Order: sequence, then structure tokens, then C-alpha cells
Amino acid sequence: RKEGHKARSFAKCCFPEHTMLCAISGHPPEEPVVSAKSGHVFEKRLILEYLAANGNKCPVTDQSLTPEDLVPLKAGKVSKPRPTTATSVPGMLSLFQNEWDAVMLETFTLKKQLDTARQELAHALYQHDAACRVIARLSKERDDALKALENIHLQQQQQPAAQETMDVDNAAQALPEEVKRKMREKSIELSHQRKKRQIPSSLLLPERVHAYAAQQTLPTAQQHSAGVTAVELRPGAAADLVLTGGADGKLCLFDRPANAHVATLAGHTGRISQAIFHPTEQLIFSASCDNTVRIWKPSQQESFQTVRTLETHSDRVVGCSLHGTNSYLATASADQTWALHDIETGACFLHVKPQKGASMPFTGISFHPDGLILGTGTEDKVVRVWEVQSQQNVATFEGHTGPVRGLSFSENGYYLATCSDDGTCKVWDLRKLKDIYTSTPATVPVNAVRFDHSGLYLAYAAGPNIQVLHGKTFEPAATLEGQHADAVTGLAFGPDAGFLISGSLDKTVKLFAPAAQ
Repeated sequence: RKEGHKARSFAKCCFPEHTMLCAISGHPPEEPVVSAKSGHVFEKRLILEYLAANGNKCPVTDQSLTPEDLVPLKAGKVSKPRPTTATSVPGMLSLFQNEWDAVMLETFTLKKQLDTARQELAHALYQHDAACRVIARLSKERDDALKALENIHLQQQQQPAAQETMDVDNAAQALPEEVKRKMREKSIELSHQRKKRQIPSSLLLPERVHAYAAQQTLPTAQQHSAGVTAVELRPGAAADLVLTGGADGKLCLFDRPANAHVATLAGHTGRISQAIFHPTEQLIFSASCDNTVRIWKPSQQESFQTVRTLETHSDRVVGCSLHGTNSYLATASADQTWALHDIETGACFLHVKPQKGASMPFTGISFHPDGLILGTGTEDKVVRVWEVQSQQNVATFEGHTGPVRGLSFSENGYYLATCSDDGTCKVWDLRKLKDIYTSTPATVPVNAVRFDHSGLYLAYAAGPNIQVLHGKTFEPAATLEGQHADAVTGLAFGPDAGFLISGSLDKTVKLFAPAAQ
């Protein structure tokens, strides 16, 4: 009898008598309403949603029923019966354990989402900072470009004669369209190649360049009795031939690995100012103070003969430079003119001369790597850049206080290095049209300057001393002092800056390289 009483008490607690149930959900309603038409009890929220969705139809009788037909009931709040699992201590412990596990799992998920959100936020902030830096850099470059453009316009307005100081020899010598087309196509090709070019892994490291020391002296003393005035290496991976020019008007070829004299090229009657190799054919070009340029070709018995003599200029020829097409040769002279020749026929396409009253004897000439512009140095201390096809002076660099003696473009086409009798070497940025480096002035003229093929090293010679710089920071990489007894007149880097050769008025040509490891 006692156990039966307990069961009835539990049933009354869990399932009280006269409990109202919603006719839709079957659960006690929290806000009960009764239909005035059918007498059924509903949860107010559920019956209103049902009527709105089913066109005011009673869910039980399917008769018409509107919200106005629902009468609210006042009833005490009915407690929901406990679930079966909550009727015993083990069941409640299991329920609590499940709740705890759910809370821990949710906490772990929230922490994981928080870490992901933090990473995404950090990445977004980094991208924002990077974008701000790029925008700032581009804005600065744009402002610098606008300022440079404004300076050019001012120069053109203030010095209208700057682009008119040179004139084409005559209308019949205008650059042929076929030549213009070849130059443009070659420029595009070289520009694309340059963008794809990577710094070779075999390039000599700065610490190895710092170890440059004299490793070889070519036997030039017997060949050039008055001193070496020009030096050049044959292009290619081997760079096995060295070409020298002397104050006596002779050119000599030396086998570098064998340290032996190969041939003498005689024909000029004046000092050799520059000598260069053709990169793909067995041709040599030489400019001389006898007012001529000669093109040499090998003949029988390891000798060379002149195949063409260019007599365009009326004064000493101070330099020559081969165009990237390997078909056209530019020359400059102290007669204040520069010219462009076809190396196959010797024809002079252009002979650009000064207008009446102008005075600018040239001291050197070099093509830009793209071949559409060329640079010249002059006795009037100015470096000028010319657009070849229009023969216009498109840029002028003033800063040297003595005649310009040499110039060299970097392979990437961004920089032009020049040297002068004022004892300095300068580097000009062709994009910003300004001087970005000036060496410490020496007490003697700087007669030679040269970038290596990668553009990462720059060498210049002040008197008998040679300085090698990093091509980007312009910090000293190597200093070679006391190696020559007289002024150095020519420099040339070997492949991957593996060595450097120099020619001097002391009649010697020396090779500098790190000691073999």
C-alpha cells in the first residue's frame, strides 16, 4: 500500500489532472486560447501561424476560423514534466555529463573559430600595410616622374637650342625606314629578354671580388712601345682573346689562357681610342686619332686585314659602339659629329653635325642596351643622350667639372656611368634623370669606367688605381692600388665578373682575379 501511494503521488506531480493540451502540438500551451466555434484549445502562437498559412481554416474541424474567434484563457502556468533521464540520480549524472561535453565541444569550436578569425585579421592587416606601402611608393614615383617631366619641359623652354645644336648632314641621309624597323624590333626583343633574365648563380660573390689580385700580365710591352690606350675581351663564355690598342696606332690580339701574342693589326697612323669585337662574327672595329674607323677581318696565316675604312669624320675619332642588331656602328669624333654606319657596306646612314656656332667636341659614345638611344660625352663637361631615329638630344646631364672621358650603360638599361677629368665617376638614373652617385674626387683624371654584364659591379680607374663598386649600393667591393705605374686607360670584366682586365699607359695589360681555391 505504501509503494502504491508513492506511485500515485509521483504521477500527480508529473501529470497533473485537468491539464489543457494544444490541439495542434499536443503539449500544454504557454498562452492558451479557445475556439469560440469548436471549443478546442490551442497555443496562440501556433494557431495564428496556422490560420495565416491556411486561409483562416480550423486545423481540427476545417471550418472557418478567424483570429477574432479565439478567446484567451486565464490559467496557471503548467510545468513541463521531467524527462525520464531526470528521474534518477544516475540519469541526472548522465544528463549533466552530456551537457558538460556539449559545453566543452562548443568552447573548443569557439576557440578554433577565434584563432582562425585572428589569423584572417592578421593576414588582412598585413595585406593592408603592404598595399599602403605600394601605394606610397607608386605615389612617390609618380610625383618624381611628374617633377622630372616638368624639369624637362623647363629645360626645353629655357634652352630651346639644346635640341637644335645638331643637325642631319642632309635630307638624303635620313635614317631609312627599314633600319628604323629593325631597331624597333630588336629593342622589343632585347627588352623582353632583359625582363626574363635572372642573375646567374655563377656570378662571383662580393667577398670573392674583394679578393681580386693581379694573377696575370700579358706580354704587351714589346708590342705597344708607347703604352696601351684601349682594351677589350672577346664576348663569350671563354673570353679567351684580349684585344688591345696602343698609342702607336697598332692593335694586338693575345691568347689569354696561353698568355701569348697572336696577331698584330697594323694600319692606323694615330693613337687607338677604342677597339671592340663583333659578338658573332670574326670582325674587329677600331677607332683612331687618324680620323678613321677600320673594320678588320681574319685572313690567311692568322693575320688580319682591313676590309673597310670609314672616313666620315674630319678630326680624331674618339669612340665607336655596335648596335644590338650587330649590323650598325656608331662613331663619335672631335669634329663635333656622330655618325651611324652599315658595317656590311660601310654606308653612312647618318652624319649628325652641329649647327653653325655650336661647339661640342665629343669624347666618347655608347649605345643603350635597347639600341634606341645612345650616350655621348663631350669636352664641354656635359653628358648627352640622343634618340637615334630622330637625332634629338632627349636628355642632358650636367655635373662634371671637367671633360667627360668615358661612359658605360648598365645591362638593365636603368643607369649610365660616366667618368671625367675632374677626378670623379658619376652614375645617372635614366628614369629620374638625375645623379644618384658621385665618387670621392681624386687628384687625377678618371679615364675608364665599365659595368660588368650583370650590372651588379662597376669598375672605374682614377690614374693608376682601380676601384670596383657594388652596382646597386655603390659600396666599395675591391680596391686595386699600385698595380700600374701609369694611368689606366681601359677596363673589361670577364664572364660572371670572374676576372677584370686593365690596360695602362705603362705598356701593360693585367688580369685581376681571386686566388684559385
